[in-house]
Amino acid sequence: MICTLGFDGRFKRVNPAFLRTLGHSVETLLSRPMIDFIHEDDRKHTRELFDRLCQGASCVDCRNRCLCADGTYKWLAWQAVPSVDSQVICAVARDDTERKTLEDSLRHAKNIAESASEAKGQFLANMSHEIRTPLNAVIGYSTLLLDTQLSAQQLDYLQAVRTAADALLGQLNAILDLSKIESGTVIVDAGYGETFSHGLG
Repeated sequence: MICTLGFDGRFKRVNPAFLRTLGHSVETLLSRPMIDFIHEDDRKHTRELFDRLCQGASCVDCRNRCLCADGTYKWLAWQAVPSVDSQVICAVARDDTERKTLEDSLRHAKNIAESASEAKGQFLANMSHEIRTPLNAVIGYSTLLLDTQLSAQQLDYLQAVRTAADALLGQLNAILDLSKIESGTVIVDAGYGETFSHGLG
């Protein structure tokens, strides 16, 4: 897509690719200021870059949404160079709609994944609290009971309960450690009564 713009902000020439991409006729494009075809949310930025070109900037890159004949908008990626002596701007553009749509989709998917990860972390934190409280009671009372007079059968049963509780606590800690790794934070035991938190980037 190639076009020539005057410093007055109007199209002077457009090539056939420009017409095919946007669907407008030559008469339509030449009859209105260029800014009329730019999405209103992109006009401020586009005007700023246009003013820079008119003031002699050597080259400007821009991406904005341009109005098509059917009322939809397409993302165009521009590169423009001014000719101050001739008071015109020569611009080359390409249809960037597909890439912009893909970028938006990837950004949306990333946001969903981050939200899911945050929800999972919150769930694991809640699970830790809800399970640890009764589990600590089981382990604590089992320890106390093991110091009392018990029959051989009672001792065997109680030791089985304590072993199962310890195993469950180990599994819970493993799940929480995995969560910390996935969230990017690992607690490392230095072996001297100190721990260090390391973020994984």
